[in-house]
Amino acid sequence: RLKANRIGSGPSPAVSSIVQGAILALLVVATAYISIQLTRYGGRAAAIWVPNALALAAVIRSSGTSRAPVLLGFSLLGNYTADVLAGDASLTALALSLCNTGEILIGWLTFRFAASRFGDRKNDLSDPQTLLIFVATCGALAPATSAIFASGILNLVTGEPIGATWITWFMGD
Repeated sequence: RLKANRIGSGPSPAVSSIVQGAILALLVVATAYISIQLTRYGGRAAAIWVPNALALAAVIRSSGTSRAPVLLGFSLLGNYTADVLAGDASLTALALSLCNTGEILIGWLTFRFAASRFGDRKNDLSDPQTLLIFVATCGALAPATSAIFASGILNLVTGEPIGATWITWFMGD
C-alpha cells in the first residue's frame, strides 16, 4: 500500500539539516568576520569570538540527531570563509577553522559525556550542576585546548607570542 505525501508535511530531515546548517554558516561568517575586524590591530586572535558559541548551541540542541555533524561541517565552512574574507591565506584559514571546529566538538562531546554522568541529562542550564558542567567543559576545557593549537599556528605563521595569543584565544572563546 502506497502512502501519499501529505501537503504541508514539511521538508525531509536531510533538507532541514542542510537549511539549518546553511543558516548557521551564514551566522558564523558574519559574526566571525565582525569579531576579526573589531580586533584586527591587536593581533590575529580575536578578543571576542561569538561564532563558536552560536555553533556550540546549535550542536548541543541537535544532540541525539544526525544533524550535529552537518552543523559542525557548516560551522567549519563558515569559519573558513570568514578567515579568508579577512585576509588569511587558505592554509592558515583552514588551520584556524579546524581549531575552532575542534573546540566546538570537544565542548559538545565532553559536555554531553559529563552531563550524562553527573548532570540532569536534559542539558538544562538552569540546573546548577549542569551549568557548572557546561562552564567547565565548554567554557574552560574546550577553549583551553583549541587555544594551544591556535597559538602554535599563529606563532608559526605570524610570529605572535604563544603565551599572549593563548590567553587572548582562551579568553575570547
